Parts: sequence; C-alpha cells; structure tokens
Amino acid sequence: MLIVILSWLYIGVICLSIGIGVFNLVERLLKRSFKRNEFHYIVAGLVTITVYVQYFSLIGSIGYVAHLLMLILAALGAWFNRQALIVGLKRHLRKEFFWEGLFYVGIVILFAFFTSRGEFHTDTGIYHGQAIRWYEEYGVVKGLGNLQLHYAYNSSYLAFASIFSMFAILGTSLHTTTGFMEILLCIYACHGLIGFWQRKNRCADFCRIAIMIYLISIIVRSMSPATDYGTMMMAFYLLLRWVEIWKEGGGQSIGDKNYDYGLLAVLAVFVMTMKLSAATLLLLAILPAWYLVKGKEWHRIVVYILLGVVILLPFLVRNVIISGWLVYPFAAIDWFTVDWKIPKEYLAVDVAQITVWGRNLFDIGKIDMPLREWVPIWWQAHERYDRMMLTAVVGAVILGGGQVLWRLVRRREDSAAFVVLYLNLLAGLLVWFFMAPFIRYGLVFILLLPAVAMGELLSYDHKGAGAIAVGMMTAWIYIAFSPFVYNYITVAGVFAKQNVSAPYYLMPQDYDQPATKVLMMGTTAFYVPLDSEYLSYYDFPGSCYGFMVERSEMRGETIADGFRAK
Repeated sequence: MLIVILSWLYIGVICLSIGIGVFNLVERLLKRSFKRNEFHYIVAGLVTITVYVQYFSLIGSIGYVAHLLMLILAALGAWFNRQALIVGLKRHLRKEFFWEGLFYVGIVILFAFFTSRGEFHTDTGIYHGQAIRWYEEYGVVKGLGNLQLHYAYNSSYLAFASIFSMFAILGTSLHTTTGFMEILLCIYACHGLIGFWQRKNRCADFCRIAIMIYLISIIVRSMSPATDYGTMMMAFYLLLRWVEIWKEGGGQSIGDKNYDYGLLAVLAVFVMTMKLSAATLLLLAILPAWYLVKGKEWHRIVVYILLGVVILLPFLVRNVIISGWLVYPFAAIDWFTVDWKIPKEYLAVDVAQITVWGRNLFDIGKIDMPLREWVPIWWQAHERYDRMMLTAVVGAVILGGGQVLWRLVRRREDSAAFVVLYLNLLAGLLVWFFMAPFIRYGLVFILLLPAVAMGELLSYDHKGAGAIAVGMMTAWIYIAFSPFVYNYITVAGVFAKQNVSAPYYLMPQDYDQPATKVLMMGTTAFYVPLDSEYLSYYDFPGSCYGFMVERSEMRGETIADGFRAK
C-alpha cells in the first residue's frame, strides 16, 4: 500500500505540473480563459503524457530517456507556473486538514488497499501486460498484431500505464495507474456532491452517484491496467463535465460555455484513442462546432481541430505500424498495402469473435443469427441484478426521449446541450448493444442514461399526479440498481475480509506469472501459455496463442524488424 500511495503522489505531481502548463498554453491559443481547478489540470496532464508517450514510442522504447524527458517537462511546467501552484496548495491545505480532507484520506487508503492486492482483469493476462512490456522494450514494432491480434487494438491507455510502470528503473513493474484514476474520479465526484441538498439542479449529482456505482463495481480489480477501466473513467469524467458546464449559471443559454464544450470535444478524441467503442462520444462535437461556425470563429475552429489532430495522429500512425490498418479492426478503411498488414480474413474473424462473445453465443458461426434469436440467449446469460438494471435503462431511454421532446416544444434556452448529451448516450448504448453487448463495455451509458434522465426530472417541482409518477419512477430506478450495487459491495467486502492479512502493505501484489513454454520462430524464442490462455507481463516476448505465432514470421533477423503473416 505504501508504494501504491507514493506512486499516486508521484503521478499526481507530474500530471499537475504538466497539465497546468498545457492548460495555460491552450488558453493562449484560444485567446480566452477557462474555469479550472487542480482536478482539470491533472486530467490535462494525463492526456498530455499519454499522447507524448505515443509519439515517443515511434522513435524509441519507453525507458530511462522517455521518463527523464517527462520529468524535465514537469519541472518546467512547475517552475513557470509556480505561483499558481503555491496558491492552490495553500488553498487546499487550509481545507484538507479538516473533516473533508480526512474523508479524502480515507478514500485514498481504501483504494490503495484494493490496488495493492486484488484480481487482474482477464484481458490483462491475455494482452494488457504484454502490450505494456512492448512499449517498454521496443516502443512500437511493425506487424506486432500478427503475433497476437489483441496487440493491434493499440489502446492509448496502455501508453500511460507503460511510462509509470517503471520496470527499467525499479526492476519490477508497477501497475497503479487504474487506482490513480479511481481516486482522482472518486474525490472529484465526492467533492462535487458537497451541498447537494441545497441545490435544485440534480442532474450532475446523479451523474456523480453513477460514477461512485461504477467505481464500486471495479474496485476489486483496481490493480489491473485494464483498457476498459481507463476508458470508462475518462468517459465518465467527460460526460460529468458536460453536465456541470450545462448546469452552471442555472443551465441558461450557451454563451461562453461553448468554448468549454469545445475542449470536451477534443477530450472525446482522446477517449476514442483509449478504446474505439467510445467513438460515439465524438458526437458531442456537434454542439460547439455548430456555434463556432455560426459565429465565424475560424481561428478557434482551427485551434480545436489542431488539438484533435495532435492527439489522434500518433494513435493512427501506431495503428498502421502495428497492424497495417488505419483503424484496426475496422476493415472499411483499407488504404495500405504494407507487407506486415494483418490479413483481412484474420481481422474478420477477430471482429466476429468480439461480437458473438458479447452476445454470449461463443461461436463465430452464429454471427448472422437474427436479433430475435440471440437477444433471448443474451438476456438469460446475465445475472438477475444485470437484467433489473437493464430494464431501468429502457425506462430511462423513454423518459429521456420525452424530456427531449418537451424541451424542444417549450424551446428552452439550454435544450441544445441536453439534446446533444442525450443523443450521445443513446447512440453509445445502441452501438454497444449491436456490436458487443458485454455489460462492462457499456456501463458508462447504462449508468448515466438513468442518472441524467432522473436527475433532470427531479430538478423541477412536481405536483399532484405528476409528483406521484415521479416518485414511482424514482423508486423503480432505486430498486432496479440496488441489487447491482449490493452485489459489488458484497464482493468487495468478502474480498477485503479474505485478503486483509495479505503481505502487500509495503509493496503491491505483482503480476501473475502463469506457467509457459517456448515456441521458436527461426532462432528467436517466444513464450506461450503452457496450460491456460494467460501470459501476463514477465515472460516476454510472447503470445497467448501458439497458432498465431506459428502462422507468423519475422520480417528480418531481429524482433525490431517486425512480423508478418506467412
């Protein structure tokens, strides 16, 4: 736990120091100031570091040099913004030594406990751990996706995890970035809930509660550098900020808020690079783009576009280098004919597997099964608490749609922000359902749709039959989500009881090290699992699937030359 907390402090200081400098730079480029605090600085730093690591990986491994350059950037950011940092530190010290600060200390200790020991996400054993190691050892390798298709998913979250893994520095790999994002998001949500009983607008508060529910559901796996978790937490932060900005000043006309929405649209580009399933968040850009074009603010439009390009470019370049595809596993954009390109038939099988696994069919031969046939199978495969939660989501979709119509009929000034938010959540839910409806893939939409619909409904006074209807709907939402929350609280409680005596109060639990065997590709040895599907971090280089190794070949004499399909 001690090393976990120290690593969080280290990550936080670096993100804060870099983030404040980046925020100031963006303000100068856009020629306007933004309402901001230390949380927003840290998020800006997280984004900047992740993008920086992706660029650096194109020229070298993520080791001493990459880390040293990051420290130099942090030092420069802290020095040039030292006055603002000192003022912010003094402000927090006055507050944090009292009850609120003690509460936050409790949150840190709680998450540190679960981050120091726990369970690894299944995909961490399959490819997250190895993908981080590829960043650390080589940066990027041509055709790496041929060795194992999962490597071609190229989540930018693993870039952030790799630079704070610090294997080259410590001799052991830390995996504390998910826990860091958890405490950041948890404290941000809890801080925002202060004084909720004095507010009439409930929408943001319900979103904060949804965030707490999500964090409870993943707390046992806090030590896992899972791309799902990083993506979901950034998406929650983005959408919460959208609601907060919308509700500032009583939720009136857009005005200067449009520039904040523009920054969130840029952040949506970043979240998409963490996981392509978050691409629907780009729909948020509709609102700021409309008003910027309407106002003929061409300078700011160019700045926003350039920020998005800077974020997106290394992700796309890495995609082409790793897989030969611009966006793997999206076959519609087929622009490259490089020799290391993953064959289209392999890509098609990968997409089919993702879809049928999400539908609980587990047989790619059933990829064309009609909706009326696979939905009952998918429904029955879920636990009762999941099914109850999904019924509440259906109700929230209808309720939210009604609110959209009501706003449009009444021509409320703040309708645009709500309509874009609702359509974004609905689009995300539909894409999730038809592409790969694993519950964990869609929790940001499953949790926030009811939160936004009910929070907005309870922000207004209701009388008579309306009050009764609202009360019944609120009760149903509570009843529908309670078993889900109770299940994960119970899981966390049982785990804590069973692991309280585990010896991880100084150093955290290390990556799993399953039994492996060696397959040769020419004269180079590769590790594959002996009797499981998991490889994890240390047995490197490797692949979880021996048949993928056997159907690949080296492009040259060394691993750095890359791989291609035979």
